Amino acid sequence: MSKRESDQRLKPRRALDLCEEAMHLLQTAPLAFYIGYGMGVVPFILALLFFWSDMSRSAFASQHLTSASVIMAVAFLWMKVWQAIACYRLRCLLYEIVPRPWRFSDVGGLIIRQATWQPTGFIILPLAFVITIPFAACYAFYQNLTVLEAPHEAVVTRPLARRAMAFAHPWPAQSFKLFG
Repeated sequence: MSKRESDQRLKPRRALDLCEEAMHLLQTAPLAFYIGYGMGVVPFILALLFFWSDMSRSAFASQHLTSASVIMAVAFLWMKVWQAIACYRLRCLLYEIVPRPWRFSDVGGLIIRQATWQPTGFIILPLAFVITIPFAACYAFYQNLTVLEAPHEAVVTRPLARRAMAFAHPWPAQSFKLFG
């Protein structure tokens, strides 16, 4: 990539242009991407629907609230891991590089990093939403935690969070437009 192309990528682009680029990327994504993404999201949605139904209608909900909550936490982590793998494949498609396979140690680190940061979003995001102004940056931070994962990199928890924060702050107006 030339310096001019690199400088152009760092400039903010219109929100509509980003949406169009994202749609084009999703249209060109292979079937394996959608299968991998679905392997994470579908079990989480089914677990959420079952949890919601069970806790709202069962007379014995209080007796198995703890075990059902643990299952929901595991399903959420499962979803985040598969989302990170799917996002890595999309990044490889976007930058036209061959994706590397995920080793067992890579997945273990991915699980630890996602389990460390993603649950904090259940507290931070509602607070940021109430305050309104920092919501776009907070939401972008949690999405970046998922998107920036990659195998075979010496990614540790705090540097991943620093990179996610750095990408979350540059263009807040653009983030609010994308939410709109």
